[in-house]
Amino acid sequence: MFASFKNLKLQNAVVLAAILIFPVVLMAQTGSISGVVVDEKSNQPLPGANIFIKGTSMGAASDADGKYKITNVPPGSYTLLAAYIGYYTLEQTVQVVVNEEAVVNFNLRVSILKADEIVVTGTGYDLKKKE
Repeated sequence: MFASFKNLKLQNAVVLAAILIFPVVLMAQTGSISGVVVDEKSNQPLPGANIFIKGTSMGAASDADGKYKITNVPPGSYTLLAAYIGYYTLEQTVQVVVNEEAVVNFNLRVSILKADEIVVTGTGYDLKKKE
């Protein structure tokens, strides 16, 4: 009976170790994507640009220096999109590898916004100077 109890303790210890180690192993099965978003002509950073992986809910916004990072990305091939108001959206393909950081930089081009003609009218009135 004592040997049976000893085996039970050993089995419990093995199960507990597996429960604690398994999530760590799963979490390590991802990579990341990082880069910089800049204006194509001036090479100035574009803070607040939205970078996201097409077809997923994963993405990031660029910081004040135009840098971004998307973490915990499962390995595979993805289409990455960068969007910024007043600029054309740009797509690039990226390959994510386990425990590696893929670098994808974006040089966005200013878009010309087309709008209908705007007519501004106003009315005025005469001012009289007090004497």
